Amino acid sequence: MRSQSGRSKSYRPRQKEQRIQTSQPKSLRRKLLFSCFAFVGSGQIEAEALRRRPRLALAQDIENRRWRALLTESAAQPRPATRRDIAPMAESLVRAFAREPFHQWMVPDPSAWAAKAPRYFASYIKMIRRDGYADTVGSGQGAALWLSPDKPGGGMLSRFQVPFVLWRLAGQRFSDVWSVIPLINRHRPQDPHWYLDIIGVDPTHGRAGIGSALLAHGLERCDQSGKAVFLDTLSADNTRFYEKHGFEVTANFTLPSGLPIWTMVRPPAG
Repeated sequence: MRSQSGRSKSYRPRQKEQRIQTSQPKSLRRKLLFSCFAFVGSGQIEAEALRRRPRLALAQDIENRRWRALLTESAAQPRPATRRDIAPMAESLVRAFAREPFHQWMVPDPSAWAAKAPRYFASYIKMIRRDGYADTVGSGQGAALWLSPDKPGGGMLSRFQVPFVLWRLAGQRFSDVWSVIPLINRHRPQDPHWYLDIIGVDPTHGRAGIGSALLAHGLERCDQSGKAVFLDTLSADNTRFYEKHGFEVTANFTLPSGLPIWTMVRPPAG
């Protein structure tokens, strides 16, 4: 009895241990098989994603380029300046002419230029909006100021304001700067004409076609009127730019400051 009971008692636990031991490998095998299937499935998904990624990236790049082109085109569309555009247009002109030789001679101190020039250009834009046409693009990244044939020297009010506005900017060199005006006017056409007084683009937005767009927009208006266009520039590089738009050099002389200046005329197209 003892031997049987002892044998049975000792036999059954061994059988349980054997069952437990045999059950562990089965569960491990199931987990391993499941993980293998999962790994293969994830690998296929990743492979498919890698195959699709270049196509998706190319489509996204095309879409981004299309939107950038549309935004650039809309930002470069010239339009008449409003009162809200005066301040940003003035700031753009301040930066555009900060290193221009004539303005450096007129206001040699950069800090004085930064302090005085915004007010000068803002006042000038207001006068041009009253007596001619002031065009801009975007949020004021560029400006083109035109005097019309019926007011070649500005209106009566502007003729009183210009000397005062210029004196605030030029200071002690006001008389020298003022003497330049009759020298330029000497080469203006006798017939009624347009005068491109100022055109400039913020240097941070250079090489974007803004200057060409502003010029072409204004010249279209000039051609519709059937009148010629006059301008002056102190840069030989600018003369080549204007020649591409139909201007011709009519005179080249030296100012009292020692700086060269070119006058140019463009006959009406058509």
